[in-house]
Amino acid sequence: MRVSPPDGDLTDFMASLDRLESLGALRYYPGHGAPVVDGLARTRALRQHRLGRRSSIRAAVAAGAATLNAVTAAVYTDIPGPAPLPPRATFWPI
Repeated sequence: MRVSPPDGDLTDFMASLDRLESLGALRYYPGHGAPVVDGLARTRALRQHRLGRRSSIRAAVAAGAATLNAVTAAVYTDIPGPAPLPPRATFWPI
């Protein structure tokens, strides 16, 4: 999911998750892909993922990562090889 500018915003994304969670554990029918059987579990997983990434980015900067490449290397350890541009683009609004 793209949540980086100019196409998206993390604050708006999180507000959308709040709205979906307020509906309860429903089946979601996204614009692409298979239906999501347990919508509540999916929205919670997405929230945890985004909050975890944001926390990791902040920790990397606090530990001295001073460039985009350094932050990317510190945060995206679960992605083999260099992180592609979309993950790097999400750093900008944080």
